[in-house]
Amino acid sequence: NDSIILDEKLILKFIQGIAAGMFHLHYEDILHKDLAARNILLNSKQDVKVGDFGLSKFSVENTQISNGEMLPIKWYPAETLI
Repeated sequence: NDSIILDEKLILKFIQGIAAGMFHLHYEDILHKDLAARNILLNSKQDVKVGDFGLSKFSVENTQISNGEMLPIKWYPAETLI
């Protein structure tokens, strides 16, 4: 069995981090559309980051046009915009 048992406090920290990330996206008028465990990142301090914005939708105020596509520029790494 490859199960990993997590402490309840750590699970709560993950849930709160995901909720805070999604709240921030909502505040920025971004709809993630692919929230899944595979798109949740952890740093060395076990802080949660929501990633993978490939399916996200956003308002016009948060976009720029690059190669004819609408992108949430502030969330994409620079190398994807070339």
